[in-house]
Amino acid sequence: MVNFPRGRILSIPRLQFLRLRGFIFVTLIVAILGVAQALDPLPPGLTVTHFSDTNWTSTPVRSEIDSRPSTERLFAGWRGRPPDAFSTTWRGSIITLRGGAYMFATSSDDGSWVYVDGQLVVENAGHHEARTVSGTVRLERGVHSIFIKYFQDGGPFSFDLLWARDGGTLEPVPSWALAPRGAEFFRFLASVVLRRAWVFAALAWLAAAIAIVARAAWRDALSVRPSLDWALVVAGGAVLLFVMPHQIIGDGFARYLALAQLMEWHEIPSTAYSMVGPLLSLPLYLLGKLAFGPEWWCARFNAIVFLAGLWIAARLMRDSVDEPVRVRFLLVALACSMFWNHLEGYYAEAFTATLAGIGLLAVDRGFTTAGWTAAVVGVVNTPATLAGLGTASAVHVWSTRRLRHLLPVFAAAAAILLESWIRRGSPFVTGYEGNHGDTTVLTYSGRPGFSYPWFFGVLSILFSFGKGLAFYAPGLLLPIKRRPGFYVLWLAFLAGLVGIYAKWWAWFGGLFWGPRFFVVASLPASFAIAAWLVRARELTTARRALLFAVLTLSAWVAVDGAAFGYSGLGTCRDPNHEWLCLYVPEFSALWRPFVEWTQPATTRLIVAAYIVVVYAWLAWRLVDSFIDDGREWLRVTRVSIGIPGPWRF
Repeated sequence: MVNFPRGRILSIPRLQFLRLRGFIFVTLIVAILGVAQALDPLPPGLTVTHFSDTNWTSTPVRSEIDSRPSTERLFAGWRGRPPDAFSTTWRGSIITLRGGAYMFATSSDDGSWVYVDGQLVVENAGHHEARTVSGTVRLERGVHSIFIKYFQDGGPFSFDLLWARDGGTLEPVPSWALAPRGAEFFRFLASVVLRRAWVFAALAWLAAAIAIVARAAWRDALSVRPSLDWALVVAGGAVLLFVMPHQIIGDGFARYLALAQLMEWHEIPSTAYSMVGPLLSLPLYLLGKLAFGPEWWCARFNAIVFLAGLWIAARLMRDSVDEPVRVRFLLVALACSMFWNHLEGYYAEAFTATLAGIGLLAVDRGFTTAGWTAAVVGVVNTPATLAGLGTASAVHVWSTRRLRHLLPVFAAAAAILLESWIRRGSPFVTGYEGNHGDTTVLTYSGRPGFSYPWFFGVLSILFSFGKGLAFYAPGLLLPIKRRPGFYVLWLAFLAGLVGIYAKWWAWFGGLFWGPRFFVVASLPASFAIAAWLVRARELTTARRALLFAVLTLSAWVAVDGAAFGYSGLGTCRDPNHEWLCLYVPEFSALWRPFVEWTQPATTRLIVAAYIVVVYAWLAWRLVDSFIDDGREWLRVTRVSIGIPGPWRF
């Protein structure tokens, strides 16, 4: 037994308490400064007015406070749909903390003008492509009026306001230096100090949060044996966040615009997509105001949620799953599953799969309130997955004989109805009314809603070349004798999804790589592969061959999703030919690279290389067992036919 000094033992809880108290203190400071800034009657930015003509004479379309003149803010001011021709003005005040010669400039396409204290400083007039024009004015310390005009007349548009003092480098005018009305210098300065203090406090809070998470992760790392498996898991997280390209497109862009509409324009969006996921990404959106931009952070939202989910899963499995199975589950889910492609952007399915999957795991491990809450949040984000929650709840009720586990289904249904009521005026208006696809050669195309024959829908979801779970989550083909409770709940949830989406006219998820609605299948599939890998030496040769084939296909699914995606399938963007990508092997996204090679970007090749390294590490143990089997077969064959042993020199 090792004895520790008494003071050491007593100091640890106190140290943890002091750290927690410090983090709470910083959180309160950030909250107070945030509220103060929100209530400040002198907000940052200028008053912007948009006109539907090019000469500022039409009835204003909209007038509001804009954080700073820029192309991004113009795009947002027109709610993401700017017309071909329009004009805009910004007016308000700008503060100069020191006197000097100030250079102002506009970079615009088309014309723009800047007036400071009524004096024309920048004249970037006319119809032209993007160009930068500057002008200089001497300003004393104080508050000065500023007025900006801009017009756009066809083609691409852009605008940015820049400044520099005493010959410095031009840079965008920061929002803290702007106000929508005039004010005394010290009153304006107080608002500037408040704005800057909130930024620094928010950065301090973020640093503290990262430190706390890093310390917890470090303690977890010390609790496991160092191994190449864990090193590859950590490397995979870094590759996913910092190497893998992330972008917001398609339905993800609609969700992002809905969040921007709520935050920037203070309007409740009425889109058909749930706002649960976007609202939970709000901290990243606000962080983007400080660095890199909201779109950069939100594009990585799903990846961050997924990595956090894997970390929580590892902690939840610690006492019930052997470490070799646990680490291989993390490794397979991270590097040999269809998660890679789904984590590129801002779509809803990866978020829902992560929260529902980790929530059901927590339920099985005894954290019922937290687990069901996470699962409900994930389901509300994608309302159709309520069917999956229903089947999982029913299975858990059957195994525990506790009817209370049906309550999460009713809670999720109530939350879905409440969101529809708040956003669309009625709990029964989903936004999908009359939604349907094009009429094509497919027999049941063009019908709305849940009109697809259920039997054919199930067959297509499971076995179609372009979307089939048998190809994209082959680990489901590996049976497990002693199935953990969470594995059964995952399968029940997946069965509910297959049952409901088989009837949906767009069961295939539109022009999307792989089985879009069933990414949660990667969780049980990855666990099955991990369980088989650990006991590979105990398996028969035939079962090891099956495992090798499944692992190889799973690795290719990850490589294809990360490196190729929908490359080489432009033909299927035509609705009349989209069916090719569903049912014809050579038009499946999974096999298209073998038909038509498209060179991936360098960053995607790096991701593919990481996946190949993980696959080689996991598969080598199987290959080594095959070599041993071959040696044994040769030995038995040699003995049985009487061939003498190898000669020795």
